[in-house]
Amino acid sequence: VVLAMEEAESGCFEKASQLMKMYQASFLDMMCTVHPSNLPGEARGKSSNVAWAVSQAANRYCGHGSQMIVTILDADIHFSESYFFQLTHDYCLASPEERERMLFAAPIFFDRNAHEVPGLVRVADNLW
Repeated sequence: VVLAMEEAESGCFEKASQLMKMYQASFLDMMCTVHPSNLPGEARGKSSNVAWAVSQAANRYCGHGSQMIVTILDADIHFSESYFFQLTHDYCLASPEERERMLFAAPIFFDRNAHEVPGLVRVADNLW
């Protein structure tokens, strides 16, 4: 598990530390990355944070020529019990060419924090 934190988020180090303490024993390995603020030529946002986290995880977990499967989630994602089994199954049965371009996505439920976001944001979330 890789926690992808944003340096620009107030309290990100404390939050990461708390999550690591709570869940580290539940996984084979867990690491935290903190995406630096104001990197030259980079727009701040989820995609740049994810790219940073993936590059840090690849440095830690992958040797030359290795591949890894990346699943991105936040508070709006809900995994079924069989999500990771099915992902592994489909990946193992795919040809090497298919594996190069596979994408897996869990369903997003925007109601988990609906009471905390402005109404217009809730509407926009449900439109896409």
